[in-house]
Amino acid sequence: MEQLITETLGYARDHFTAFGLETAQVDALLVAGERDLRKELLQLKALAEAVPTDNDKVAQSLHALKGLLMNMGNNSAGQVFAELETAFKATREVAGILALLAAG
Repeated sequence: MEQLITETLGYARDHFTAFGLETAQVDALLVAGERDLRKELLQLKALAEAVPTDNDKVAQSLHALKGLLMNMGNNSAGQVFAELETAFKATREVAGILALLAAG
C-alpha cells in the first residue's frame, strides 16, 4: 500500500503542476489526496477481509480508488483498479484485491 501511495503522490505532483497550479496549491492537493487514498485503501482492505463480504461496498470502494488514482495522474494503477472492479463484479472474489493490497 505504501508503495502505491508514494508512487501516486509522485505522479500527482507532476499532474497538478502541469495544470499550472502554484506550489502551495499542489501541496494542499497532495495532502488531501494522500489522506483520501490512504483512507480508501484501508477501507477496501477491511471490506475485502470481512466475512461476509459486502459486495456493493467493495465495488464502490474499487470504483472510488480507480477514480482517485486517475485524478491524481496514476493512470496505470487506476487501470489496475478498473480491471479489479470489473473482475470483482463478475466473480465476487476478493483474493486478487487482497493480493494487490499486500504487494503494494
